[in-house]
Parts: sequence; C-alpha cells; structure tokens
Amino acid sequence: MKRRNAIALVMALMVALSGCGESAVSTANDDYVFTAPQVKDGVTRLGDDAVEVLFAWDPVDEADGYEVSVQSRFYTEEEYREPEYIETKENQFIATAQDYFDFRIQIRAFRVDADEKVYSEWSDYATGSTYTEEDLAKDSFYLYGDFLSEIRAGIQEGFSKEQEQNLEICYHFFHPENTYEILGYMFRDIDYDGVDELLLGENSPDGSGPVEGWDSIIYDMYTAQDGEVVHVFSGWEKNCYYLCDNGMIANEIFGGGSCRGWTYYNFKGGELEVVESVFTDEDPELHAYWRYSDEKSAGEASTLGAETTEDEAWKVINGYHYQKLDFIPFE
Repeated sequence: MKRRNAIALVMALMVALSGCGESAVSTANDDYVFTAPQVKDGVTRLGDDAVEVLFAWDPVDEADGYEVSVQSRFYTEEEYREPEYIETKENQFIATAQDYFDFRIQIRAFRVDADEKVYSEWSDYATGSTYTEEDLAKDSFYLYGDFLSEIRAGIQEGFSKEQEQNLEICYHFFHPENTYEILGYMFRDIDYDGVDELLLGENSPDGSGPVEGWDSIIYDMYTAQDGEVVHVFSGWEKNCYYLCDNGMIANEIFGGGSCRGWTYYNFKGGELEVVESVFTDEDPELHAYWRYSDEKSAGEASTLGAETTEDEAWKVINGYHYQKLDFIPFE
C-alpha cells in the first residue's frame, strides 16, 4: 500500500532551464504570431524514487522557450489545486509524485523580442496520472474509505435511524458506549487475490488475546467486487469470528446452556466455504452429545452432522489457533 501521510510531490524537468512563480503577464506583438503548442496527454512510468508522468509536445518554430502551467490533485480530491508556473527550453515536462496524483497542464510558447517576452495562446489541457484504474481496484482506502468515514462519523457523532436500518454492520458499532472493548478496523488480503478485505472488530483494553478475553474478534468482513463493497458476514458477542494462523476463518457460536458450535471456513471467490465443523449440546436427558461435519456449518451440523466423541471433537477444535489482530481504533 502506498504511503499516505508524507506525500512527496515534486515537479521535475528534464531541462536546462527552469523557474517557478506566478507567470508574467504576456505582451502583445502584432508582428510575431506563435502557434499554441499541441500537448499530448501524459505517459506514466516508474522513476528512481517516484512515479513519473511525461508530457511532450512538438517544438514551436522560433520559440525561445515554453511556460508550463501545472495543476495537481490527490486522487480523492474533486478539484485541482492552484497552478504552478515553470519555464523550460525543452519540449517536454515531467511531473512526479510518490502517491496517487492527477496532473493537468497547459503550455504556451514564448520568444524574447527586444528584452520583452511574446507569448502564444495557451494550449488545450493535457492530463495524466501516477496510477491506473487497476491500481485503484487494489487500493484499500479507495475501496473502503467512504464506508469507513461514515462509520467513524457515526461512532463519534451518532448514527441516524436510517443508518441503523441500512448499514450492514454489527450493532455494537451503533452503540459503542455499551461495550468496554475498543472497536476498530483493519485491512487483510484473506484470499490472497491482491485485494484487501476490510475487517471490523474489537480489541480488549488489556490486550489479553483472542483466547483469554474479548480480543481479536471480527464482527464484520467485507470484500470488493467490481468496485463495490460486499458484506461477507456479520457477528455479535455470541457469534464470534476469528482469523486463524493458517489463514482460515473460525466462527464460534454460543447458545443457551451447553449449546456451542465451531465452524472453520476458507474464503474463496467472495464467499465462505465450510471446511469442517463441530457442535455440542445436551439431549432431553441432559446427556452431552457431539456432532461433526465436513460440509455443514455448526448450526446445520446440530441435526445433520455425524455423531462423534468429545475427544475427537476437541482434536478438531485444538487444531486451529487464532491470530492476535490489532484493529485501528475509530477515534
């Protein structure tokens, strides 16, 4: 993921002459007429320490140089920033950045005539970017940023009734004052397809870990499909999800009395696939029984799973170890 907080935006020229500052007012000269340069849209390429966008144009006859008006914007910004003006003798200009930026430039030629600059008209805009649509499709903040901003604002300022009805998130996030744990989010490429999933969950204030306390619980998971955020699952305190050391997802359910279940999933193609599950409860005579399935979740295995022993069931359960997850708090 690209750097976010220390954006380095550098304007670079492959030129012998450059200058910055507000452009001088052009002077009129009816005896000498320039044709405005025809600037090609930028070509993106990798530089030594940043991504470069190369703009080029055909030389203008008898021009002594060119003035470049450069505007930029971070990829999430709607408006371009104020222009910078740079002079060059070359018929190319390179804009560089270490993050996702859009550039828009105009060029005009000039000639020094009797110590006075005579300018052409400004060219049409040419545009270029340091990223591609494929880059954005893999960028976590681009994919989930608006959704996370809505959740953060709701936690800080309160959710509307409409949001509580329509937002697909665990109810803990609607009422964070009712939990002692720290609610947050994190990105993780669960299915190793190059695109991060978004996990919402909680950490215990004492950092006790996923086994000893209410820590590293995943309440919601989302993935991105065709640029849209898709909700994969939602949990609560009696329906907890965890990320296992082997990359699988575990789900523990807690019913009344001795009713309890464990399901272990792979995540593929945007969906959870059951690998195996274990379920236990008591019969009407209060005798504990255990069931196992390699096709059904624990809830379904309660009636459809094969009978197994408690020892065999715990061998399955103890074969999975939960990761300690550090969620980024919603502050």
